[in-house]
Amino acid sequence: MLLVLSDSWLSKEPSSTQSSKFSLYVNKAIAFYKGGHTCLETYQPPRRVTYFVNFFTANCTGNAHTEGEALEQELDCPMSSSLKLLNYTDNKLLTRTLAAQAGVPYPTTLAFIKHSNVVLDTRELRITVQIIPENISDKQLQLTFKDKIEAFLATHNFSKLVIKLFGLSWFGSKLVSFNEPNVEELVETAVSVYHRLEESDALILEECINNLPVTEDYNCHIRTTVCRTSDDLPHMSKIVCGIIKSCNKPINQDYFVPQSLETSLKTWHVSEENIKDIKSKLISMSERTLKAIMSFEDTLNEDERGGIGAQTDIIGLDFLVRKNQLEFEPVLIEVNGRDCLKKCQINEFVNRSKLGEAANELVNTMISRSELFLVKGKTVLFIGDGLYGKRFTLKDTRDYGIKIVLVNAEKPKNLSPDITFILHDLTDLKQAYKNATEIIAKLQARGITFDGCITFWEEKVRLAAAICELMDLTGPNYKACTIAKNKYLTLKWLQKRKGDIPHWPRTFLYSSNAYEINVQSDISKIFQNNKPSLPSVLKLKYSSGALGVKLVQNEEECQQYYQKISGLEMSGYGFSLGRSFLLMDYLQGTEHDVDFIMYKRKLIAAFVSDNGPTRLPNFTETAALLPSILSDEEQNRLIVAAYQCCLEIGLESGVFNVEMIMTVAGPKLCEINARMGGSYLRDWIKFCYGVDIMFCALLISLGIKPHVVCKYNQTSIAGINCLVPEHAHIFKDEQKMNLIQAKHESKQIRYNQFLEKPFVQDLDEIIFSNIAVIEPDPITAKISLIKLSEEFGIKTNSYNVEQFLKFIPNETQE
Repeated sequence: MLLVLSDSWLSKEPSSTQSSKFSLYVNKAIAFYKGGHTCLETYQPPRRVTYFVNFFTANCTGNAHTEGEALEQELDCPMSSSLKLLNYTDNKLLTRTLAAQAGVPYPTTLAFIKHSNVVLDTRELRITVQIIPENISDKQLQLTFKDKIEAFLATHNFSKLVIKLFGLSWFGSKLVSFNEPNVEELVETAVSVYHRLEESDALILEECINNLPVTEDYNCHIRTTVCRTSDDLPHMSKIVCGIIKSCNKPINQDYFVPQSLETSLKTWHVSEENIKDIKSKLISMSERTLKAIMSFEDTLNEDERGGIGAQTDIIGLDFLVRKNQLEFEPVLIEVNGRDCLKKCQINEFVNRSKLGEAANELVNTMISRSELFLVKGKTVLFIGDGLYGKRFTLKDTRDYGIKIVLVNAEKPKNLSPDITFILHDLTDLKQAYKNATEIIAKLQARGITFDGCITFWEEKVRLAAAICELMDLTGPNYKACTIAKNKYLTLKWLQKRKGDIPHWPRTFLYSSNAYEINVQSDISKIFQNNKPSLPSVLKLKYSSGALGVKLVQNEEECQQYYQKISGLEMSGYGFSLGRSFLLMDYLQGTEHDVDFIMYKRKLIAAFVSDNGPTRLPNFTETAALLPSILSDEEQNRLIVAAYQCCLEIGLESGVFNVEMIMTVAGPKLCEINARMGGSYLRDWIKFCYGVDIMFCALLISLGIKPHVVCKYNQTSIAGINCLVPEHAHIFKDEQKMNLIQAKHESKQIRYNQFLEKPFVQDLDEIIFSNIAVIEPDPITAKISLIKLSEEFGIKTNSYNVEQFLKFIPNETQE
């Protein structure tokens, strides 16, 4: 974040990405660093602005500065509000009307607007609007005020009224007055201040709220700060209060010391229960008000908003609290589009443990919008479409504004016309560098350039890594991906890492015994010479999704299963790189996925999920839970183990999935997937934590370090896998599938489908989809999932859902 103190420190240049727009550049600025260090920096070349907050305006400085107003015209970057949007958010009458329509309490209002054709829908609201025409005589003006004020007082019982003004020049409490309900005095005051208004300014006459505390000498003012989140939701981030002496004076925030809501209300002996109720109402009312403003802005065109990237990201709301019989009710007095954080930050500097509360969400939104701005118009090379289970990757990437060049062995059905398609045979996966060179040559021959390369398909990880290395792009390197793809090589590589690492366990401790099987005769040699522990796990060296994995009890079973798999006529799922096997220890413990984001060897974020017991002897995955119910210590051990294993094989940048077993002796590695976790993981992590690991993978492919903030929403997601052919009856029932889809779209459940049709492979069973429930805790999620499984017929005599969910306790563990 950079602070610019003069418009001469900035420059505007024609945008390279959007015609008729301009990019803003920083030549000099005060830069802020961790630890409170600041420095005046000069940038050569200038740094492009990715998010602009403009305080050099008449509106924000009380007419002291206007030099920033020309800067924000026709910018291509995101902005926090704009001159034109501030005219809306600082329009007390408009925002009061929007809030009232959203059900937020407000003072009964009579407004006089000077020379304006504004149209407000105040039907069924306690808001009366009178437009004062141009060239009205003083006599007619006085009569108009008198008639309207008389009618206003006649229909309401007011003990006191407030006169206030709104317009560009009327901020703070300028010319605000408290008045008795006397027609002559009100008309005299109103007419005298009306003549000072500019065109489209307004005079507002409103009821005076009988505010807390219930004494004659003090008044309590509440300010809430509401930010727009990165996913376009309103979030109330801070509440502060101010108490001033005399309830007959306007409350100006320059003249009170901010304190917390709880402290303020306790001063006036408000009970804990009522404080909690008032706070809940303030949060709801504040968020509804910003939501109403956001919806209003959605109706505006680019010119009305004041720029292509202009939107309201933060507002401040002023409330009073009145008591109606036994209930306390906050009442919204006004909305402010500027000066929203001043008192909040003073309060935080006094209470250091609260630092950042008010602005954190705003900063997250700034960074998120900056990231989207940076990727918009960039081109990413996709290696493979990932088939049906990864169909969302192309659509969602386009939604981010990223251009796609897709390389695939065949053109997908219904491919969007704005995706550039390159036909290339991807079946020979052993020749990754050869394929990479040929693909690059095809692109160059067509004059196609790209900024990043990525794949979400396990089979194509090595090919994408080879292209990244040849084109010097950010992503997993080829050697590391080759090690990760070969499960035997991964374990052997880690077994050699026996050296000390400061502050970390030795890496070999995460590995386990493994034996390579290239031909069937190797099996006899292994059992004769090595005497592997039994039972053992036989698996393909290059498989994915637990396909081809088998628990074997002895050498005979091992020989039989080897013959069965070797004889299958299949491609993909790990068969394309050969049919070599490994025999490894059967690890006893709980199974977990660790999905993490890493950039230039630095761990950015990690997410641990729990897996239920697999269906033996095939190790078919059954159930899962996010977040993990493991202790923080156990989760940290898994995260460090997964991160350490990835670093040791050479992975540096990307989003990776690591399967681990937590044994009584600690974490043990199952396998490393050098790409984003598949199945339901992206969907669940996004739903639970607000983090899109796919977008993070795209950012990294473009050489941008992701900024990740985990916003755990206090939910637990528990899911059950549906298999082919076990659950074919469900997939063929159109009524059931429509109901499942409807529940998913309404966010009652999460449904992720991995295959287009429930066809049967030569293998014993294959996962078709996952159905998950969303509940506030794991125990409730377990109960709901069992009920849902019974409702849809997932639970069968041979598919014991309760058994698969035994890893989730039935009651809270002390």
